[in-house]
Amino acid sequence: MPEQNASQAAKLIQGNALVSLYKLLIRTPLLGSFIKIANAYAFHGDARYVKEFAPFQAWYNRIFTKILIALAIAFLAAYCMVASNLKPEEVRVTSLIVGIFPSLLGFGIGVFALIFVLPSSFLLTILRAQNDSKLKPYVLASDMGYPLIVMAAVLFVGVFLHFLPTDQPVFFASTFLLFYGLTMVVELVSMVFTTAVMVLRNKSQSASQNRQN
Repeated sequence: MPEQNASQAAKLIQGNALVSLYKLLIRTPLLGSFIKIANAYAFHGDARYVKEFAPFQAWYNRIFTKILIALAIAFLAAYCMVASNLKPEEVRVTSLIVGIFPSLLGFGIGVFALIFVLPSSFLLTILRAQNDSKLKPYVLASDMGYPLIVMAAVLFVGVFLHFLPTDQPVFFASTFLLFYGLTMVVELVSMVFTTAVMVLRNKSQSASQNRQN
């Protein structure tokens, strides 16, 4: 019994420490915004993202797996570059980042703005879903906000890397950023598709109810 109480006390202290660390991190300029949005994305829109870290499994499933995929692609690209006897300066990946991500970011912001013109009945359905484990109240904002903040971060770091000599570490880092950013574009398009399906379903249900009345 004393061992169980000690274990519970240790978990409580650890939990409080993580909460304090989270509150400290989200106050950090620039990094705090990224962490808060990433945490909301890991939480799948759960309102608890404001107060505490999402469980590690949620971070792994929602964020780390995609990072690992982008890292694997970056390793493959680096291997292909070495096998082809290409020099890093011959492949300016940072030019691609600086060239395409402003447009992608603008597209994403435009899509995000569409949330505010969704039917009010659909938004009410989202807000009433707080007790639904599959549909959290801020799922739209988090699932669209995280890809946008990633694209902004990719562009920010890509501009910085663009002014550095293109050696192998810069090539690897920029390749990772490129493919992780593109992964987030796919994620955003998937979210747009899901939202469109939900809106159409909501409209069809409203139309059928009107016919019955």
